[in-house]
Amino acid sequence: MLLHASRKRLFLSTVLLGVVVFSPPAVLPAADDLNATALALVPEDAAFMSTSVNLGDQWREIADSRLIRRIRSVPYVQQVAVLLRAQWEAGEGQVGQARAMLQNPNVQGVVKLLTEMMGDEMFIYGDQDWCGAIEGLVQFQRRVNATMSQGPEAMESLLQELTPADVANLYVPTTVIGFRIQDDNHARNQLDALEGILRLGLRDVPQAQPFLDQLKRTDFADGQSLALKLDWSMVPAADLGDEQRAAFERARELLSDRQLTIEVGMKSKVLMVAVSGRSGVIAEMGSAPKKLIDHPALDVLKQAAPDRLRGISFASEEMSEATWMANASSYFQNIAAQFSGAAMKEFDSEEEFEEWESQIERDATWLDQKVLEMKPDFGPVVGWTHAIDGGYQSFVYNFTKDHWLKNAAPLHVLNHAGQNPVALLAVKYQYPRQFRQIIDYLLEKAPEHIGRFVRLAERDPDSRRQAVKAVRLGAPVIKDAIEVCLDKLAPAMGSNETMLVFDADWLISDFGPSAPPLPKPLPVPEVAVVCSVADRAGFQTAMDELFDVLDRLVDVVREVDPSAVPAGYTIPRPTAEEVGRATRYSYPQIAQSVPLPGFNPQYSLGQDVVAFGYSDRQIRELVEEQKLVNRPAWLTPDFPLAGMCYADWAEKVRVFRAWVETGLMFASGGELDRPLGPATGGFPTPTGNDVLQLWDSLTALGKFAATTQVQDDGSTVSRSVWLGE
Repeated sequence: MLLHASRKRLFLSTVLLGVVVFSPPAVLPAADDLNATALALVPEDAAFMSTSVNLGDQWREIADSRLIRRIRSVPYVQQVAVLLRAQWEAGEGQVGQARAMLQNPNVQGVVKLLTEMMGDEMFIYGDQDWCGAIEGLVQFQRRVNATMSQGPEAMESLLQELTPADVANLYVPTTVIGFRIQDDNHARNQLDALEGILRLGLRDVPQAQPFLDQLKRTDFADGQSLALKLDWSMVPAADLGDEQRAAFERARELLSDRQLTIEVGMKSKVLMVAVSGRSGVIAEMGSAPKKLIDHPALDVLKQAAPDRLRGISFASEEMSEATWMANASSYFQNIAAQFSGAAMKEFDSEEEFEEWESQIERDATWLDQKVLEMKPDFGPVVGWTHAIDGGYQSFVYNFTKDHWLKNAAPLHVLNHAGQNPVALLAVKYQYPRQFRQIIDYLLEKAPEHIGRFVRLAERDPDSRRQAVKAVRLGAPVIKDAIEVCLDKLAPAMGSNETMLVFDADWLISDFGPSAPPLPKPLPVPEVAVVCSVADRAGFQTAMDELFDVLDRLVDVVREVDPSAVPAGYTIPRPTAEEVGRATRYSYPQIAQSVPLPGFNPQYSLGQDVVAFGYSDRQIRELVEEQKLVNRPAWLTPDFPLAGMCYADWAEKVRVFRAWVETGLMFASGGELDRPLGPATGGFPTPTGNDVLQLWDSLTALGKFAATTQVQDDGSTVSRSVWLGE
């Protein structure tokens, strides 16, 4: 699938990523050779494929990363390393035993092969038969779950009624895991050794003979394979009990043509392990007339030409659709079937229940039809990762036409994240028209079904009358509450921008008078939700109406059970208080009941946002508009944006260090230089300070930022960057 001209220009202008607070990456030179990867081996019609390339470079990058260097610089780690080296050289202890084992020539051959397997490329590939298998498995599982809710007899009846057509999509999908190998002859020798070990080691075991008979070696022009085929003939049916044998015969009758083949082999210098319902998978690899590298969706990767490539992923249009259908198709009908199966046992009148069951099925079918109307126009997904100075950057092109995300230029709520939050997730969304239709339909039908369930299931007459009354009086109130949210509150929030913000600048010195004193102030995690507001007055009017609806709900409870709620009681209204340019709505009595200074559950209504949270400090900061410091460099004021996430992992480590230190202080009796326990295995036990030094090393985890953009044709592009510190 080719990008049109404007998208090409946009892609090329943003392919070089960086973050303002990070060091910018170097300009990317020529591309890695994509023809030397599994893209040129896997067929074009693959369901999915994921590969890690240049593994040797990746291991070296990890070994030389800031994180590993900092961990290795910790004195305790250096001390342990010296002891390990001494045991290795002296051949003592478990380390010495490991050295002796590794010196065995046979083991050395395996180690050499494993080293090669992890030194170049490793991939996993799923054949197109995954698409039917995943959908068939989920649908069959739902059918079984619905039947199980009806009891053992229903399950037995289902097993007897099943036909081969019902289980046509229950099979083992073809999966291949591959490793690129340089020393082809050595890998083949190891396969020969494996075959010899199996045949010699099991030849005198009677139970293993059926397996050895099915162990087949195949040689082909550029490789060889060793395959074990498992089928129904290998099951020792004569050893089964009567009930087990009957179940086995029924399963064999339904699945008589199924088999499982496990293959290990070499082809074109690639060591592969294949699991499939058919044979000859490894021999077929690379023989398809068109390979995945020829897929039009891969054009975006070719145009990007990333150097220092580290990983590529692909999912086909058919796989994306099959996954969606497996989860969304007949969703409400499956829920209805499980509910009906469980509810049927509660009713005395089978005739009346059957009438109600038919109505449930009609409603569930209508709802499922609306869900199907929301099915996206699916396309393939292509992603890749490549190394930059100090980290990695990634792209994901999802050619599925998105119905839920919507671009903003930029997300306005990002101006209310605080200058330097520890983490955030912001998104701009929209609702398909079917979403509201489903909500309205549920509001219309749910009271009738709930009332019917109460009338048919409740045995006690007094309890039945009370429950029916509660449903009759309460359903209209709940419906009004939802309609206030949908028709008044949501429109007042305007652009549908929402952001989750995590911070930790709120410090506490104690947990109250009854708690032990803290050795130092501790940061308290602060979590808040910020939403856009287009109509400030309309938002508050909608909130007032919600409280009025809650009062009506209290009246319903009082009418159903006069002793449940005191006469004259109403839902307390929050206290309104002007704080800067915002109005804070909170319950002082709740804040006063918690012995944490600064704790105050509230929502604060600013000029164009509303913030929900419990930290006075954080909410005051969020409602004030200010520029977010930590944002990707490509996120300019006019950059169309549907979502952004950011995480400062280093700051999280620093924030929670005080908690780790406090815990260690209590564990060590206040002496951080004291070992935390007795020495074992000849190695010293770390002290509290050793643990803190290791903890401080984790600040090298650095920062991560990502954005998602909806393209003109509805597809999405996600960009991300991670840089160590």
